[in-house]
Amino acid sequence: RCRRHPDGYEVDGVFTPVRFRGRGYARRAMDALVEACQHDTLYMHSVRNLVEFYGKYGFVSIPESGLPPSIQERFAFALGEMEGANVQPMRRDAGRFRKR
Repeated sequence: RCRRHPDGYEVDGVFTPVRFRGRGYARRAMDALVEACQHDTLYMHSVRNLVEFYGKYGFVSIPESGLPPSIQERFAFALGEMEGANVQPMRRDAGRFRKR
């Protein structure tokens, strides 16, 4: 899903249960999400092993400080130390989505 914040949109979760993985469901969900939000900059926290997957959709790794303040606030419990959490902040700049 995509969550609206006062200063940006956050992709809040793309999850495929193990028994359904490898069937293209996450790819189709991301195709639809990025196409629908092509005019908006999107932010997310990706688990590190999926950074390359999200990179195919134009997401790039950014430092935690590159997230909008309202998204940073959601993770204030980590006190700015997401380093050990196995996640990577990412951003996708607004722009036309091209289906692969």
